[in-house]
Amino acid sequence: MSTQFGEVADLYDEVRPDLPAELADQILGYAAHIGPVTSAVEVGAGTGKATILFAGHGFPITCVEPDPRMAAVLRQRVPDVAIEVSKFEDWTPPAGGVTLIYAALSWHWVTPVARAQHAERALAPGGTLALVSARSSYADPEVKAAMEPLFGPDKPRPPIADWGVAELRDHTALTDIEVRLLDRVLPYEPEQFIALHQTTSWYRMLPPEEQTAKLTAMREVTTAYADRLDMTIGNTLILARRV
Repeated sequence: MSTQFGEVADLYDEVRPDLPAELADQILGYAAHIGPVTSAVEVGAGTGKATILFAGHGFPITCVEPDPRMAAVLRQRVPDVAIEVSKFEDWTPPAGGVTLIYAALSWHWVTPVARAQHAERALAPGGTLALVSARSSYADPEVKAAMEPLFGPDKPRPPIADWGVAELRDHTALTDIEVRLLDRVLPYEPEQFIALHQTTSWYRMLPPEEQTAKLTAMREVTTAYADRLDMTIGNTLILARRV
């Protein structure tokens, strides 16, 4: 699991969009068909964008986060959860398993050959696995055209619905698989727009001199399109149950 976001943990927490509360409602509603959630584990909790949706629902939450810098922000933001600074693949589940495992924008960072198998082992019978991904795009086509020269044509990772469902189906102990989609449009001010891009993996991996050049170019775009910086955010939710 990546730890590159820890370099900008506070900025990440500030500018990355919050997740819609509806996601927690859908996950807990799905789980309730078998019984109430009595314990939960979050995979790659980051700064707590998803944690905050589940905190206060009456069950203990263990947040597994590999980067201590992200975990430090999480601890300040949601103090009433247990935090394990560890990769999910290396985390030891409790005896008897847990009734909910959820991963929000983090499942693709977990080692592919290990993630579903480890989740299967960590879930109690009847427990729920919930995977949330996000895909963002520029709502205005002219902004998209202006941004493409900075980073090349959009080459997003394959949608989680394409590979995630197939991966779960390879594990016969995971069943009742469902896919749900949520879309929304969020407005951004120029500096928020720039800061958001500074927290992306493709920006973080650039050499410092290239980061500086990209920032200058982005400021030119935001000056030209200051009132048209909306982002379309699509969340995909995959649900599965442990038999």
